[in-house]
Amino acid sequence: MSTISSQNAKGLDPMRLKRVVEFMTENLSEDISLSDLAEVSCLSMFHFVSGAPFTPD
Repeated sequence: MSTISSQNAKGLDPMRLKRVVEFMTENLSEDISLSDLAEVSCLSMFHFVSGAPFTPD
């Protein structure tokens, strides 16, 4: 299990990231869109995608 650092360079602030991770965890069996994640983080789709670095582990 990964941890959420208090400083997420080039990413979402810790509280938004926490809300997104919790939403994803609670809805694993559902189809989750980027729009859903943007809404949970209280950002527009553009700002969510701009602030959330999507890189493979």
